[in-house]
Amino acid sequence: MIEQSGRVHAVRNGVAEVDVERISSCGSCQAKQACGTATIARFFPQRTNRIQAINTARARVGDTVIVGLDDSALRNASVVIYLWPLVGLIGGALFGEWAGEVSGMVSGELAAIIGGLSGIATGLYGVGRYGRWRSHDRRYYPQVIRIMPAPVVGLSSQSFNQQ
Repeated sequence: MIEQSGRVHAVRNGVAEVDVERISSCGSCQAKQACGTATIARFFPQRTNRIQAINTARARVGDTVIVGLDDSALRNASVVIYLWPLVGLIGGALFGEWAGEVSGMVSGELAAIIGGLSGIATGLYGVGRYGRWRSHDRRYYPQVIRIMPAPVVGLSSQSFNQQ
């Protein structure tokens, strides 16, 4: 399960709107001193995103919560989002080149370009259809897993050691 902490902004009909901070993975990498991506990430401020999550923990407005998403849902969505357009592009380009050479009407390169563009457009259309089809599947929605305890104000670690 992929987890992220956030603060509940609103709760409506069993769904919590949670403000989560977008965190770059570059902060924990061992090679961040020599990495160009980490250098670029320093120039962009960290922003918060508001997401909707199923409120299984019954969190209230202002609560700090942990939001989780199932690993398999992320993996399946990633395959669809990245692989389908790529397969469409390559398949369309190969088919276009073959069709152009067989028909003899256009050059193979031009037909490959047209076929590739058609293939990637078809792949992107398929991604949109898949997203609408899965839009009501609860496995693809993040869930509020648990509510974090509020910090105790006014007590220090010394007061615990004295008792």
